[in-house]
Amino acid sequence: MNDFSSLDRLMELGMSMALANQMIGTMNYTLNNMQVPGQPVRARNNGAPQNQAAPEAPGAQGGVAAPQAPQAQYYAVVDGHVAGPLDERQVGRLVQAGSLTEQTLVWMPGLTAWKYAADVPAIYKLILLSL
Repeated sequence: MNDFSSLDRLMELGMSMALANQMIGTMNYTLNNMQVPGQPVRARNNGAPQNQAAPEAPGAQGGVAAPQAPQAQYYAVVDGHVAGPLDERQVGRLVQAGSLTEQTLVWMPGLTAWKYAADVPAIYKLILLSL
């Protein structure tokens, strides 16, 4: 008979949670440091300024890194040149100036190819809000 006592089950649950916590930390670290096509290449020190040390991997000291609010980065073809990375305010300024319209080619992380602004809901929303 293969019965586990309550203590064995608690130990198994605790070990599973610790392993899951390490996996989440590793995945977050990897995703945050992944090179995205169209974005500038980060320095080898994980993008830290030259006078500061690079941050440690999450979970290196047993903790999980606090999630950071994602900063939207957009790219657009303006006057035949790629402009970006742009934040939402900069996109709004381009719309108000008439440089970014529904027919402007745009790209943002998560897209596999350049698309018209009207076909990208996040950017189309910014166009509608800036009118």
